[in-house]
Amino acid sequence: MKYHSARDAHADGGAGAGGVRTDIATRRDYLRRVPMFKALDDAHLTDLLGMAEEFDVPAGRTLFREGDVGDSLYVVIAGELQITRKVRDVDDVIATRGAGELVGEMALVAHKPRTATVRAEAPARVLRIGPDAFRDVLRRSPDAASAVVACMADRIEEDQSNRAREERLVALGTMAAGLAHELNNPAAALARSTASLAAAHDDRDAAAIDLFSRPLSERERQGVVRLGSLARSKATEAAGTGARLPDPAHEDDLTDYLTDLGLEQPWEAAPNLLQGGWSPAAVDDALSWFEEPNRVAAARWLAADAVARALLAEIDVAADAIVAQVKAVKVASHLDRARHDTVDVRDGLESALMLVKRKAGPGVSIVRDYAADLPTIDAYPAELNQVWTNLIDNALDAMAGNGVLTLTAHGGTDQVTVEVRDTGPGIPADVLPRLFQPYFTTKDVGKGTGLGLPLARKTIEDRHGGRITVASTPGATVFRVTLPTRRRLHHQEASEEETQ
Repeated sequence: MKYHSARDAHADGGAGAGGVRTDIATRRDYLRRVPMFKALDDAHLTDLLGMAEEFDVPAGRTLFREGDVGDSLYVVIAGELQITRKVRDVDDVIATRGAGELVGEMALVAHKPRTATVRAEAPARVLRIGPDAFRDVLRRSPDAASAVVACMADRIEEDQSNRAREERLVALGTMAAGLAHELNNPAAALARSTASLAAAHDDRDAAAIDLFSRPLSERERQGVVRLGSLARSKATEAAGTGARLPDPAHEDDLTDYLTDLGLEQPWEAAPNLLQGGWSPAAVDDALSWFEEPNRVAAARWLAADAVARALLAEIDVAADAIVAQVKAVKVASHLDRARHDTVDVRDGLESALMLVKRKAGPGVSIVRDYAADLPTIDAYPAELNQVWTNLIDNALDAMAGNGVLTLTAHGGTDQVTVEVRDTGPGIPADVLPRLFQPYFTTKDVGKGTGLGLPLARKTIEDRHGGRITVASTPGATVFRVTLPTRRRLHHQEASEEETQ
């Protein structure tokens, strides 16, 4: 809502911010600082002030909010106003306006809702100019109309810069959220397995001491050496084949075998041994080198060793998952390469997918259709990867947790074509023509900047000489990106590269 109470309280032009009364000459001086008003003579400025309203804005008070009707512009007489825009539920400060500066003119001129929120961080005093007074200014002064055009051009350029920064913040937020989500499970597994590993090694050392303290025959000593070698080879074999889930029948057989042998807690030892690559027959063969009195001690060491190796395997899997996430972030942000490089678009697609796949959930199936002989392309990888992240993120949003996401990458004559397809409800026919327009978004306030797809088009078409198109029907929306495999840099781009 617009702020009215302070205006009403000071409609008589009372004390301004800090208690200093603003006289007519001072107010005219502030108006002349504004380009669109400086061409007006004293009489016109006085008339304008007669149509305007001057009032205080206490510290912390909101002048207007993002989404409000833009029915006025404001000239800052004293103090300072802070301009914020909501980005992912966070109020992002995009500018400040001080004495002699305008706020709110964009919405008034364009007859559109406010695109930002303006509040006073400290006491301020402003002059409100409504639509009638504004039209009177334009009618009286052609120079004012020209100044409005120039001011609008500057504001549009400033707004585009802010929106582009917000889009990068959204992409960064997506990356950070994805990274935090994906690192949570492997990090927890890593901490859990590491904490258990010390106790497992203690148990294995105790079992080894017990075994070696026994009066072993020469064959049994050879059996001990063989036992260690077999444990390593079995663990390596199990890791190579991915055999991590014990066969229930084998687990029952091995549990019975260890029970008959007299091993403590055989129901715990059996699954650990099976996970370590030991079959019931292999355990029996390894223990056959030992005399009856020493078989339990050998089995105890074997079980303790299997627990330690299982924990090491869990640590290895968790570490690999963390490394994969870090690699995905490096590829997405392109920290490990030059700005312009030769890249494989499949790497970028996979990195983008890893960063946002938390949105997929169990109801979304992911299908990959990548050509094995896909050529590399000349590209700006960080910018290109932001495009993939945006397209995949939008597709997952559209499906709302249920559907099929299909990523396709195929080569052609000196080009590569990438498609991101989703089975969501589709894009309405009246929305399609506006999809790549700056600031157009179908998302709620704070959820989208309206620059994701326009920036994607700029990246694909202007920066890479490619083309991006969209086709949509209910149940099938496809964004198609075609990129040349090789292209010469524009002169300006080449100059930028030389400065890197």
